[in-house]
Amino acid sequence: VIPLSQWGAHEAMWWGSSRRGTSPEHRQLRNFFPLPARKHPMKKHVLIALALIALGYQLPDIVSTETVAAAAANRVVCDANKKVATDLVATRCGSGIPATRKEGGAASGVSDVDKVYDAFGATSALYARLGYDLTSEIGVDRGDGKALRGTVRLCLSRCPWGNAFWSPSDNQMYFGEGLTTLDVTAHELTHGVTGKISKLGTDFEAAAINESLSDIFGEFTDLATNPDKPAAKRWKMGEDLAGGAFRDMSNPESLKHPGTYKGPNWSATDSHADAGVGNKLAFLTTEGGSYNGQTVTGLGFDKALRLWWKVQNTLTAKANYAELGRAINSSCTALAFTSTECADVAKAVKAVKIS
Repeated sequence: VIPLSQWGAHEAMWWGSSRRGTSPEHRQLRNFFPLPARKHPMKKHVLIALALIALGYQLPDIVSTETVAAAAANRVVCDANKKVATDLVATRCGSGIPATRKEGGAASGVSDVDKVYDAFGATSALYARLGYDLTSEIGVDRGDGKALRGTVRLCLSRCPWGNAFWSPSDNQMYFGEGLTTLDVTAHELTHGVTGKISKLGTDFEAAAINESLSDIFGEFTDLATNPDKPAAKRWKMGEDLAGGAFRDMSNPESLKHPGTYKGPNWSATDSHADAGVGNKLAFLTTEGGSYNGQTVTGLGFDKALRLWWKVQNTLTAKANYAELGRAINSSCTALAFTSTECADVAKAVKAVKIS
């Protein structure tokens, strides 16, 4: 491998990109997890790029994170066209329903198809920043190569059908009409990631943490893609849906969800509601704030992203909220953040009462 400092025009052309203009922050990506082997066809230079990113190298200016992610991603989106189906098998993307838009193809003109295609790309870019190849890890091959797949405008037994979800048995996304926002898509894809890494199970608190991780990486994807999003729309889940936000990560109590463990609005039966505890913790560790007598200075986006990825890789299948508190503190230390930063993370843990 030619040292990065010695790369010239020839090596830059070999990387296959002439895009410029991305910020140094988006090119200098730091994480310390190994890149798994990829089984479906992919150019060697993309594998090397992702491996370098995972090791914390800054790629040459001519190569952007988005370029690497686009080269790695393989997206296939299928349109169920609002035809009522009685089971998912008939609506699987690439077998039950033919592709409406494939990787590199032009916009289809179907809003939900094109939104999901773009959201798959944005989520792939977010995970590429962490050295994680989303297509390789959670994609599925239906005879045309491993791909991230989604079926949109699904009507399952009725129409309209008001749901969107990740199917672990089919390894793909399903969307009812209009439920194709970026944060929702990234949330659901993260369920696929969690199923591969921490494997958080169905024990109640583990399920709540599972939902929270999906909210967290869904919001991280939204913020990375839309850094200038108005404050009123940040740290909300589903804010771009017709019905508006269904969770407020900065202020869970505003939607009658708990911000503290077993505090007001704690459900003990609804994992989506009790995800509010982890969501508030993510907000505090990223943005900071005063809560429950604790004044926290946030880490900022880049460090918070690395911290929560380390947490994802530390938790085990039956983790509870107390274990989440220990995991985030140990992850801060493992990432060699400063003692002051880790003290603030510990304050955030104490604020949501999981210390």
